[in-house]
Amino acid sequence: MRNTCTIIRLQVPVSVFYVGYILMQVPSNMFLNYIGKPSLYLPACMVLWGGISCLTGITHSFVPALLTRFFLGFVEAAFFPGALFVLSKWYKREELGLRTAILYCGSLSSNAFGGLLAAGVLDGMEGKLGHAAWRWLFYLEGAITIAVAFLAVFILPDFPNTSSRWLSPMEKRLAELRMIEDAGGEADHDSSTEGPFYGFMLTVKDWKVWWLSVALTAQVVGLSFNSYFPTLTSTLGYNRTISLLLCAPPWAFASVVSFISSRHADKTGERFYHIAGSYIVGIIGFIIAEVTMNVPARYLALFLMAQSYAGFIVFWAWCSNSLPRPPSKRAVALALINAFSQLGNVSGSYVWPTKWGNTYRNSYGICTACFGLTIAMCFMFRQHLIGLNQRLDRGEEIDGIRDRREAMEDAAELQEVSMEEIQQARKGFRSTTTMSTKQTDAELEAAALSRVLESFRHYRQYSLSANQRRRQDYLKLPEAERALLDSIGWKQKVAHIDAAIERNAEFLLNIIDDPMIFQGMDLEGAHGHDDHDHDHDHEGHSHGSGHSHDHDHDHGDVAGGHDHDHEHEHGHSHSGHSRRSKRSPQMDFDMDKVRSTLKQFVRDWGVEGKVERDACYGPMLDALCEYFHNVPIEERGNFRVLVPGAGLGRLAWDVASRGFTCQGNEFSHYMLLASFFVLNRTRAKFEHTIHPFIHSISNTVSARSLLRAVQVPDVLPSDLPPGSNFSLVAGDFEEIYGVEPDPESDPSSEPEPHAGEWDAVLTCFFIDTAKNIISYLKTIHKILAPGGVWINLGPLLWHWENNNTNDMSIELDLEEVKELARKVGFEIYNERTIPTTYTGNSESMLGYVYQASFWMATKIPVQQPS
Repeated sequence: MRNTCTIIRLQVPVSVFYVGYILMQVPSNMFLNYIGKPSLYLPACMVLWGGISCLTGITHSFVPALLTRFFLGFVEAAFFPGALFVLSKWYKREELGLRTAILYCGSLSSNAFGGLLAAGVLDGMEGKLGHAAWRWLFYLEGAITIAVAFLAVFILPDFPNTSSRWLSPMEKRLAELRMIEDAGGEADHDSSTEGPFYGFMLTVKDWKVWWLSVALTAQVVGLSFNSYFPTLTSTLGYNRTISLLLCAPPWAFASVVSFISSRHADKTGERFYHIAGSYIVGIIGFIIAEVTMNVPARYLALFLMAQSYAGFIVFWAWCSNSLPRPPSKRAVALALINAFSQLGNVSGSYVWPTKWGNTYRNSYGICTACFGLTIAMCFMFRQHLIGLNQRLDRGEEIDGIRDRREAMEDAAELQEVSMEEIQQARKGFRSTTTMSTKQTDAELEAAALSRVLESFRHYRQYSLSANQRRRQDYLKLPEAERALLDSIGWKQKVAHIDAAIERNAEFLLNIIDDPMIFQGMDLEGAHGHDDHDHDHDHEGHSHGSGHSHDHDHDHGDVAGGHDHDHEHEHGHSHSGHSRRSKRSPQMDFDMDKVRSTLKQFVRDWGVEGKVERDACYGPMLDALCEYFHNVPIEERGNFRVLVPGAGLGRLAWDVASRGFTCQGNEFSHYMLLASFFVLNRTRAKFEHTIHPFIHSISNTVSARSLLRAVQVPDVLPSDLPPGSNFSLVAGDFEEIYGVEPDPESDPSSEPEPHAGEWDAVLTCFFIDTAKNIISYLKTIHKILAPGGVWINLGPLLWHWENNNTNDMSIELDLEEVKELARKVGFEIYNERTIPTTYTGNSESMLGYVYQASFWMATKIPVQQPS
């Protein structure tokens, strides 16, 4: 009887902890969402938590111990659901699994090293300063918690929309835009009509929350071995110290598995199979522990059981993914699910009675049943989400997904897009279920192209807004100073800029009026947002799609691209308004690309660009004709010339006009749209008028120079000689010309596609677009016919150097490139330096000249073994 009472008195303090823990979680998360200051709230709770832990060490009777356990649960309740909520405010759905793993692996590590700490304290601190070793354990752990809490004040961030200490306004905006994108066009904050209890009411009425709560409760019961892990290791037959030390390896293993599983779940977008797989392995561990008392086998079982937390962590990420908006609901839902699941901890404390030891077969059986229930419930939840996604695919409205208009309006304002575009983006929102929710290459390509089309459409609004900024600054001047500007015609110049913008906008809209080059691609509603739509446009038109680098030679300061205006280097804004604009950096980048396209028309198809073409294209064309000087003009069509990085196609057109069979290759959506327009839809010389130099007044001599019109094209592209063979192929250079055959998937494939197919390759401002220059050189060498010629011109401004993505970049100096070319199998000759500009403004006071390296190289025939 006395033993029974003792057991009950031990179990009651363990259980009463969960009373406070359960009661406080929902109010705590509601308060955290309301104040928006986790950097203060969570550390404050941690200080109280550590203080109460210290007080536990001075208790001498049952009631004080009971009270400290209750209040410990009360303040500790803020941390885990609060931390999950903070993560969900900063990380997108495909990022949340790994971050949840990092958070929870702190708990797993405490299981691993807490036993080591306990072993050291219990063995070494007994009787120190007159206190028992178990009291020292509470003192030390409480003090460490308080110390960490004070550090956390300076380390923890607040929410993106409330953080003010360590993010610039642009960084805060970017953080908010990420979450808008993740939700498919909805701001991640509560609207003015959503009071503090709005999220609570939504939560309690949502059956999914209760379903997930029951599923998590089953998991918690199944994972209840966690609290009794030292007891389970003691069944292996070792003393107390060794038993505590044996706790560490299984939890270290569980941490590693959790990291790997969560990262893979994020990468694939899959949740259910990662959860089920982990729990099935855990069930195997339970079965081993049930059927044998063999020490190595039972210790192995502990490893298999511990790794079950990998599924538990992925489950939490799935909860956050499945209940995304509004944040007031997500805060309550995460807390309610966690609070409800603590019933599993309460009951779990009765699953491992001493009378069932040392085998604990009944305990393992209960845990097995709970894991089985979890797997079944998760499978049914997955099927429900798949059904929701299918309904969304059919265009059906789903309650709770598209009804927060104010949040959508906030998102539209933050992104500076229309509500129609936000509503279109909302149609792309899907619940996280399996890998099938990831975008396909075709979807990514359509999304990237759609974004390029939108940048052409937004040119007018964007540019007029930039010009309007000038008027706003004008109105800030004193009246007398405004009169001075009026006297020199300043207002008229600004009005003329508006008119020039209108002409440019009309021209750009004509380009995208019917993008036939991409016919067959579903552009309706393809308003996707790929982080690298323009740095990595998904081209490959008719040649498959893959990541390719948009190299229209105006990359600004992005990824080390060619900044031909060099305005960034001197602190000037391209648009002249970005210092006060609310536009996103991505929109600024898109507009830079559109303006670059206008300048490219001058370079390739304007009279004013002839000087630059003569400097760049002239030497290459002369070298090509000289190389084939023995070939009669009428027979040049038998020789095939490839021009990768063809831009708007003028160099390739000039090659074809000299009688050669020529194919250009381009992979920028901007260049492909523009080149298709000028090559196929132009009916007369000088048909189009543009004003490419109006976007920056810096270094401009006069209004006439700023506003001057350029008429294009200077030649009619259709006026090629009869019998000319000229084509432009869309796609990534290496994917089209460097692809290796796969006999297994296509037995009829050629041994080496394009091998020896080209008599000449002309690369102008191209080879530095390579991520791997070695691959470029090998591809050029492979596709050249024996004795074929490679003619190159261009600087080495490596496009991917210092890039802020994970893309590789191999950068070499000029001598290294030439030496590498020789090792690949080229004989280089006719080397010289050619000074040239690139899309330069001939009337600007600022002019940059490239000392571009020119060379010719012939392919050395490979010696065949005798």
